[in-house]
Amino acid sequence: MNKSQNRPGRYQSRRRSKKWLIVGILLVLIAATAVFVYIKKHDNPEAQTTSKSKTAQSDYSSGKPRKTDGQSTGNSQGGATDNKGKDTGGSTGDEAKISSDNGAISVLGVAQNSLLADAQTLHGTANKEVSQVQFRIIDETVGMVAQGQLSVVNGAYSGTLHFTSKSSTGRLDVYSFDAAGDEINNIEIPVRFK
Repeated sequence: MNKSQNRPGRYQSRRRSKKWLIVGILLVLIAATAVFVYIKKHDNPEAQTTSKSKTAQSDYSSGKPRKTDGQSTGNSQGGATDNKGKDTGGSTGDEAKISSDNGAISVLGVAQNSLLADAQTLHGTANKEVSQVQFRIIDETVGMVAQGQLSVVNGAYSGTLHFTSKSSTGRLDVYSFDAAGDEINNIEIPVRFK
């Protein structure tokens, strides 16, 4: 009789052990999911920078719209003479070309870390949805030294730059605005100055 009484107890004990094992596994999975969600919400490595430069933008990730008020940003003394897409600065066809992620805007003749000088022509191409191209020149010592807009005519834009820099390095930004006034089609080119 002891044997038959023992069997149901052992069976129930094993059954309880399996239930607790399943409950334990579920709790571990729930905890792991909660940790994963927390990390994803609070960690955005794409928007981090280690740069100490005044041009560093820790809250901007390439290819994403930047919130603005629909106008060029900041104060600067420089700008450009809009050539309405006509003057391409002696374009040769084999010059440097840098395009936005979606190809909507391209900058011609300005390679990364190339020399950018006063009276130089900024030119390139834009697709039919872009009627004006915005630009800003940022000096790593004083910040923005020039900004403006250039008209896109027959898929091309061109302007003669006017600026004075205090640093030997900086950045050229070329972009456009969407209907909400956010910067889109962003191109950021590190440049050098005389």
